[in-house]
Amino acid sequence: MTKELFLVPNNNTQYKNNTKYGCGALILNERAEILLLLRSANSRNDCGLWSQPGGAIDSTLDMSEVVIHKNVKREIKEEIGVEIDIEAFLTTTCQELEGEKWIAYSYRASISKGIPMLCEVTKHDDLRWFPINGVPKNTNQVTLDSIAAYIENSKQP
Repeated sequence: MTKELFLVPNNNTQYKNNTKYGCGALILNERAEILLLLRSANSRNDCGLWSQPGGAIDSTLDMSEVVIHKNVKREIKEEIGVEIDIEAFLTTTCQELEGEKWIAYSYRASISKGIPMLCEVTKHDDLRWFPINGVPKNTNQVTLDSIAAYIENSKQP
């Protein structure tokens, strides 16, 4: 698996046909814990791994930050039933999963409305809060990259 970092692309950038795009959020609570989902055997990829909430981006025709933010908020609402405030861009992860190239955009967010719950029970087996430095060993790469970016950004004045 190769990891490369990218910036959010400009609108109307030309993409390769076989690349998939995803987005998600590292959601923190007031105790500096992060919310993770355990992906089930029925998940599209990363089965059996803990991950930050997120999913595929609906359209790669318009990859503006506004469109990506809308997709992040939609995915979070679909997966855990809450509304979020997106606070900052964290990182971009490029990886190959099941023979598909994925580029995932990750953001730091907080819950603005609702209580997290499993809404897609065929895709996820569990939902838990973890200390930022105490995530399970079976955590996916996108989430690990988000945590690393969050910790690095927290060190900045």
